[in-house]
Amino acid sequence: MEKNNTMKNKNKNKKIKIKIKILTLGNGNVGKTSFIYKFAENYFETDTLSTTGIDNLVANIKMPNGKEYPVNFCDTAGQERYRSMSLSVIKKTDGIILMYDITDKSSFESIPSWMEQIEENKGLKFPIILCGNKCDLEEERVISKEEGEKLAKKLGINFFEMSCQNEINLKTVGYEIINQIVNKKEKEKNDILKDFLILEKDSFQLDENDLKKRSKTSKTIKKTSSKCL
Repeated sequence: MEKNNTMKNKNKNKKIKIKIKILTLGNGNVGKTSFIYKFAENYFETDTLSTTGIDNLVANIKMPNGKEYPVNFCDTAGQERYRSMSLSVIKKTDGIILMYDITDKSSFESIPSWMEQIEENKGLKFPIILCGNKCDLEEERVISKEEGEKLAKKLGINFFEMSCQNEINLKTVGYEIINQIVNKKEKEKNDILKDFLILEKDSFQLDENDLKKRSKTSKTIKKTSSKCL
C-alpha cells in the first residue's frame, strides 16, 4: 500500500515538459537560418548558404523567467521549388516567424502569399509573428517600418523589426514567440482539464439520478408484487 502511495506521489509531482516547434517562413536569403542559429546557439556567420529543403535544430531555451523549454526550430527554404516542402511542416508547428528583408521589396510583397498558405494549411488561430530583418542596413532600406506595421495590423499579427547580425530585437522575437506558444498550450491544457472535471461531475450526477430512478422502480415493483400476492 505504501509503495502504491509513493508511486502516486511521484507521478503527481512529475513535471511534464512543454515541447515546442517553431517554423521560420519567408523568401530565400531573408535571414531565417541566421536568426535560428544566433538565437539558439549565439552563432552568426555572414556568409551562409541558402537552405535547401528543411533543416531542424533542437535546443533547450532558457527564458528570462528562468524556465527552460526544449524547442525544435524548423528552418525552411524560401525558394519556390521547395515551397511545397515548407508547407507540409506548417500543420505540425506550434508557431511561425514570418520573415522578410527590409532591403528586398519582393520578400515583403510575398508575405500575404505566405499567410494565405498558412491559413489554407493550418488556419490562423495560433502564434504568428511578422519580422522585418536586417534593420541594421538602414542605408539600403526599401521597406519602411510603418509599412511593416501596417501590414502586420492588416494580417492581425505582431510585428518586429530586427537585426540578426547586431542582435536588435532578436531575443525579443524569440522569447515572444515561445511565450505565446507556452500560454496557448497552458490554456488548452487548462480547458481540457476543466472540460474533464465538468464531464466527470455530469457523469456522477447522471449515475446518481440513475440510481434514484432504479430505486423508485424497484419500490414500485415490490408494491405491485405484494398486491398480486
